[in-house]
Amino acid sequence: MPETVQPRARRTARLGESHLAIGFAVGGESGSRLSRKLAMPVSGDTLLRMIRAAGFEPPAAPRVVGIDDWAWRKGQRYGTIICDLERNRVLDLLPDRNANTVASWLKRHPGIEVIARDRAGVYADGARRDAPDATQVADRWHLLQNLGEALRLALGRHRKAVSAAGKAMMAEMSGDDDANPEPSVETSPKLDGLRRSRRISAVNSMLKSLICGRPACRHDRSRPGPA
Repeated sequence: MPETVQPRARRTARLGESHLAIGFAVGGESGSRLSRKLAMPVSGDTLLRMIRAAGFEPPAAPRVVGIDDWAWRKGQRYGTIICDLERNRVLDLLPDRNANTVASWLKRHPGIEVIARDRAGVYADGARRDAPDATQVADRWHLLQNLGEALRLALGRHRKAVSAAGKAMMAEMSGDDDANPEPSVETSPKLDGLRRSRRISAVNSMLKSLICGRPACRHDRSRPGPA
């Protein structure tokens, strides 16, 4: 009965599949404790042997990959992590952060069309060497970081105008409150939150009109931002 038990096996195929699933999910010793709770006792070492002996289907060739660094020891030693962005899985961990290492990996994996990377020139050099036809793009985290830096620079150039706009808006809202006093009733947290959101929207609108409406701002926008 090969579907039920393999020759000379000490467990049925169904029990082996259960043990293997537990081992992949939580590991050796944790899997052993969980197996005992589920009335399927097995040692942690056995679970690890089953994991090592399990067969794997070769993954499909990656088409869109992400390349970034990871820390062996933060601040001292870094490696490179390569992920398949279409399948959300880690493809490989490289021992260092070197253009030659990245280029060698890309040479072994032809067919990559898109490479999402950080702003480091090391990964750009490696991609140009052995994946010259691939499109290099900045990943989402670094795009948001670039946007934040550009916004800080823009606001920093108009700090006085931003401060004056905020003070004028607060003074105007304070004057409206004094001219139209509300009845002395207990305010609810929901009403306070609504008022706060309206004030924030009004301040943001004034900031946009002050910053983006100036000729100097339009001139600054034509300058190239961070890479």
